[in-house]
This record gives sequence, structure tokens and C-alpha cells, in this order.
Amino acid sequence: MTQYQTKVGNFLNKAVIFSLYLFALGLLTSKALTSAGGVLVCFFGLLRVIILQENPIKTLKEKTLNLPILFLTISLLLSFIKYPDAEAFSQLQKHLLLFLFFYFAVANLHNLEQIKRLVIISCVSMGIALVYDFYQHYFLDVSRVTSFSSALAFGCLLNIFMIFTLVYGFWGKINIGKRIALFSGTALMGVALLLTQTRGSWLALIGGTVALSWLKNKKILILLFIVCLLLSLLLPPTYVDRFKSSFDLKTNSSNLTRIALWKSALLMYRDHLITGVGLNRFSPEYEINYRQPYPVDTSCHPHNNILLFMAETGTFGFVSFVWLMATIFIWLYKNYLQITDPNWRLFPFASFCGLIVFHLQGLTEVNYGDAETIRFFWFLMVLNAAIVKILKTTEHQKNQPSSG
Repeated sequence: MTQYQTKVGNFLNKAVIFSLYLFALGLLTSKALTSAGGVLVCFFGLLRVIILQENPIKTLKEKTLNLPILFLTISLLLSFIKYPDAEAFSQLQKHLLLFLFFYFAVANLHNLEQIKRLVIISCVSMGIALVYDFYQHYFLDVSRVTSFSSALAFGCLLNIFMIFTLVYGFWGKINIGKRIALFSGTALMGVALLLTQTRGSWLALIGGTVALSWLKNKKILILLFIVCLLLSLLLPPTYVDRFKSSFDLKTNSSNLTRIALWKSALLMYRDHLITGVGLNRFSPEYEINYRQPYPVDTSCHPHNNILLFMAETGTFGFVSFVWLMATIFIWLYKNYLQITDPNWRLFPFASFCGLIVFHLQGLTEVNYGDAETIRFFWFLMVLNAAIVKILKTTEHQKNQPSSG
């Protein structure tokens, strides 16, 4: 590599890292900021490929994600070709840019200090969102807060952050001050989660906490039961009744809407088994060909991640999506078992439990489609892949025989 290429490479690497910092800051505060940060990561990463002939895929120490990502990409392309309009192209572009973002970001992260900064910046983003959340409720009298996004998206992100604070609060090798700060943050986010009045998020958090407890320490199940019991006794009836409505399948309009949309999604899949009805085609297909007798509140999507892929991308897309998600779960848990550092090994474990929460909420909401949540999903994958790459590189360097 020439001196010119070295200087250009260093500049582009710093540009990618700075763009990642922008992306992290916008995670809970601004879709525009994450859009700009993500596009810049891809732009500067692409320049490194052109100028330095760098292959970002080869920088991954773990190759297991490559094949399912490739197959999901092909399935999205096939569904786009079926109905290649502007909205389908926008949907395709969203997924492909996030895949590129993943590879370019991991390729340019080279030390754990950068990971720590990204985590801190994302926590700052959450802090800003929490302040605005409480401002909405207590000063603007908003009954169902949304912060800077939507109640559903904010609830999902709160859940994942709470899983991380619980994991590090209980099992992190940290001092008492940080432990108190983590549990205090958990309590604040818990209040914010209640204020979103997002039933799917509440149920998903319970399920994720049960999984966390089952895998790590079953005694926490007792604490979870006590917390749920106290909340049911002490919370205003508004929140208790809202939670109970999750199980009302006869009169609750939101639940009946979801059931109607789920039925239509299955019918679309039955009629278009191979490539689905086409990207971003669920709503028009529902309104024209698959309308159910019940008057739904919205038909923008089927309110279920898996059913969306089944309806819009068919068997090929559905299998590819499930394959990718299963691979990610296995990959995260393997990394948790293999990493020896007591604090860094908790990161893939918390991510594993966080994705359980993510997919539990994805049973009643397309959170793999919302901009805020899907971007956070791949940001979390970037951090995990970079941690594995850096730790494996460090371990390899330690095992190299010293010269002389």
C-alpha cells in the first residue's frame, strides 16, 4: 500500500467512525440523523472498496451470517422484480443499505474503545428520548407518549435497553455506583415504557425477562413475579385495563384488526407461495383482493414480522428471514459462551435476550420494518460482530510467537 493510499485509508476510516457516532446519536432522537449517518457509512466504506480494493466481507471473523444475508437479499430482489414500482424499490433499498451498513461498519471498527463510545452515545440518545418522553407526559399532557418516534417503536427500543441494564446490573463486574446507576436507569425506562401504553412491548418484556432469568438465574423469576404483582395492585386502572385488553379477542378493535390482517396475510401466502405478492404490496392487496369482514383500523402491514415476509416475499423470503434470525441467535449464544472477558461476554448474552424481546413484540407488530427498530437491530449486530472481530484479533496476536 502506497503512502497516499495509507493517508486516504486513515481518513476514510475516521469518516466512517464519525458517521457511526452520528448514527448512534440519532438512534432514539432522529430518523434523519440515522439516515444521514447510515448513508455516510456506506459512502465512505464504498470509497475504501474502490480506492483500497478492500473487501469488507472478509473482515468478519465469523462467516455464518453471510449466506443467510445473501439468500434474504435474493428473495427481496425476486419479490421486487414481481412488482417493480417506486415503493417496492424504497423497501428493497432500505434492506440492502442496512446490509451494506453492517459490513462497512464492522470493517472499520478496530478497537474496543470505539465500541464503548458507540454504546455511550446510544445511551445519551436514550437519555434525551427519556427526557422528552417525560416532558410529553407531564408538561404536554400526552396520555400515550411516543418520544421522537412512535409508541410502538419507542417501546421496543426501551425493552432492549432495559434488558442490557438488567444484565449488566445483575452480573456485570462493575462497582456499586455503576450498578445503582444501571438499576435506576432501568426504573426510569420502566416508567417510560408504561407511559407508551404499548401492550405488545409489555408482554415482550415479560417474556424476555423470563428467558433471561431461565438462562442465567431462575431466582429472578420470583422478583419478576413480585414486580408484576405490585404493578397490578398499585398502577392506575388505565394501565391495568389496557394490559388485560391484550387478551380480549371478542371486543377489542386493535386485537380484531390484527386477527383480520393475519388471516389475510396467510391467504396471500397461500395464493403466492414462491415469491409472495411483492415488496410493500400488502396494503394494496388487502384492500383490493383480501379484505376481511371486520373493518380494520389500518392495513399498512399485517402486524407480524413473519407473516409480512410470508405474504410479501413468499416461501423463499420467509425461509431466508427465519434462517437469518435463527443463525443470529445461535451466533450470539456461541459468542457468549466463547468470550472469556467477564463484561464483554455479557454483551452477546444481553443481545440474545434483547432479540427475544424484539421478536416477541414482532408477533404483534412489524418492528423489523419500522425505520427506528430495524436500524437499531443492525446497529446491535454491528457492535456484536465488531466485538468478536476485535477480541479474536487480539487473541490471535497474543498467541503469535514473539520475534527474536
